[in-house]
Amino acid sequence: MSRLPLYRQMAATKRKVLEADPDAYVERPSYPRTIRVGPFDWAIKPWDPRAAGNTAAYGMCDTGTLTILIQEGLTLQWEQHVLIHELFHAMHSTGAVRELAFDSNLEEGTVAIFAFQMLGLMRDNPDLMAYLQWRS
Repeated sequence: MSRLPLYRQMAATKRKVLEADPDAYVERPSYPRTIRVGPFDWAIKPWDPRAAGNTAAYGMCDTGTLTILIQEGLTLQWEQHVLIHELFHAMHSTGAVRELAFDSNLEEGTVAIFAFQMLGLMRDNPDLMAYLQWRS
């Protein structure tokens, strides 16, 4: 078992395969199964919205269980988009954005909170960054 972080393993594997055969198919990665947002570790799980009786959503963010659900079968780029969308919901719940409702400068306060949250998200989750940089 390699001791390299997942994002380095993915990059090294893709590089080796493509060096050997530039036309080779390289299987796309899956999203990380846990992502740290602020002080919390969120579980990221596949989801069938039809089984839940919800055909309008591509993802869900459950703040009570710290779980993000991503619809199965999406294209890579749409899946990446949905994951980022749900992570913004997670950042909203952990960043006290609701407390800004009465702030006279709501936009600047919200942007400031998301800037700190996004920086922490990127620094704490290199596997997420590798997944988001993957191109199909």
